[in-house]
Amino acid sequence: MAYYSIITEKDTTIYRHPDRLKMNTGNDEILELVKERGNTDQLLYPSRILIKFKNEDIQSVIKDTIGSTKFETGTSASLKLYSATGRNLATTMNINVYALSQSFDEGTGKYSNLPTSSNGASWVYRNNTTQADKWITASFGPESTGSISASGNSILLPQGGGVWYTGSAFRATQQFKVGESLDTDFDVFSIVKKHSASLFASDTYPTGIINNGFLIKKPDSIECNVSYSFGELQYFSVDTHTIYPPKLIFKWDDSTHNSQSLAKQSGDLNVSLYRDRKTHV
Repeated sequence: MAYYSIITEKDTTIYRHPDRLKMNTGNDEILELVKERGNTDQLLYPSRILIKFKNEDIQSVIKDTIGSTKFETGTSASLKLYSATGRNLATTMNINVYALSQSFDEGTGKYSNLPTSSNGASWVYRNNTTQADKWITASFGPESTGSISASGNSILLPQGGGVWYTGSAFRATQQFKVGESLDTDFDVFSIVKKHSASLFASDTYPTGIINNGFLIKKPDSIECNVSYSFGELQYFSVDTHTIYPPKLIFKWDDSTHNSQSLAKQSGDLNVSLYRDRKTHV
């Protein structure tokens, strides 16, 4: 089995907390899924993670390393984030990842910056407060959605927070139980395959989609519970000083078999253990 991984191009955490709606954290070493308590209303507000890999890296690994034919028929692709810490976790947790349907700017802000940086993606804006292009919050196409949804809480999640594709081919889910590793291993092959179809053949939805990256979030029912946090999950970002930045990992069978000559394909096959060691090292 062959493995090949590429490192994320950009990532950031966006926060729904009223004090951090326009805050950018693109330069932080940590990505996190948390719920923070409001300063005045005491409600718990969620965060989400945005992450993207370079088109050039995806094209190179598919075309030059794996091969287009083998990629289509015998390859897996997983989104790997390495856990930094987990706190006050529920006994069972689910995390969802979706294909983003709008692009975002990483920015260079940090959570600890004072004053708060707004030069990159936030809960409200997908770029910054200067260009001020907001995430779509209404009139979604039939193929995408955002914070406003049938299961959403309009008080907790009224605007922004990313826009993503719907449907089983555009998402993946991972469940964590007590005692298990908190590293993610999302099966995102179906999403990467659609990115590939756009990159190599210019296919459009639903066969192909532009690579805008991924959005990672807790389920709507968890995000919209204003009184319970369900725990904190922190992961290393691309800006980490460790060896654990987020990765997109490809796996495929690269074994080969050269058939025996015709002369050896007939007759008896004899196997001998003559002089075989009783103890192998």
